[in-house]
Amino acid sequence: MAHSRTSKQDGRPAFQFYPDKWYGDKGLRMCSLAARGLWMDMLCIMWESPERGTLREANGKQIIANGLAKLVGADEADTKQYLSELEGHGVFSTLDDGTIYNRYMHGQWELSRTRAEAGRKGGMASKTEAKVPSPSSSPSSSPSSSPSPTPNKAVKTPLARSDEKTVAAVPDILKGLSLYEADPKLVKKLTPEVLEAWEKAYPGVNLSGEVASAHAWEIANPERRKKNRLRFLTSWLSRSQDRARGSPPGKGPPQNQVKSFQHREIEDAFKRRDEERERQRLERERSGKNPEWPA
Repeated sequence: MAHSRTSKQDGRPAFQFYPDKWYGDKGLRMCSLAARGLWMDMLCIMWESPERGTLREANGKQIIANGLAKLVGADEADTKQYLSELEGHGVFSTLDDGTIYNRYMHGQWELSRTRAEAGRKGGMASKTEAKVPSPSSSPSSSPSSSPSPTPNKAVKTPLARSDEKTVAAVPDILKGLSLYEADPKLVKKLTPEVLEAWEKAYPGVNLSGEVASAHAWEIANPERRKKNRLRFLTSWLSRSQDRARGSPPGKGPPQNQVKSFQHREIEDAFKRRDEERERQRLERERSGKNPEWPA
């Protein structure tokens, strides 16, 4: 077992250090500077311990005074003296086997383990809930008995919901379009009612062709693919309708397009008139100031 296994297991290479707690610990303040320095080294060793917060070696064996002296590079007698100071002022505590530990660090490690274990048990319970039959009113009732008036809501699990999603059939308009076929949200939301609304709102658009064009655009621009594809396709169809230059066969151009053509012709005529007037004014101005100005 590597010495730094504990920090690698939970991905935490460092611990939080609170200067106010360091300076606010009256017991620690009563210790000598050398003892406080030893305690900082001990905190680092305990952080890397397989049982975080305890003064143990990588193999789980407790570290005693002579071993600690070798680790920190100090004299054994001095180390024992500093340990006596720290213990006398209540800086650390000891387990039943005499192992030194930091109360806060070890307590946080125990809390983390408890939460992780509860999470694992909760995950296993949620996976098995679907297999547990709903409790009946009497112990002798079998699963085929009449259902209880209040159904057990826990039976409906994320697994059951995922099965419901796969039931939705892929609309014909999406078949052959790999991105859209594999998008469960789009397949579920693109209902016959939505398709009917598209047909009414965008009569001048080839729906199948435009959806295929939108799909090709997403294939060509992978970094710009959309999350809400139903909204994206609706906007795409709306822009296609705006770009359309005619309505369905036999109906002629839409009335609003006729008006827009007429307005542009009138605006162009006024623009040409103003340009001609400006040209004539400049010619008169140049002729008045300098008759020899070239025509």
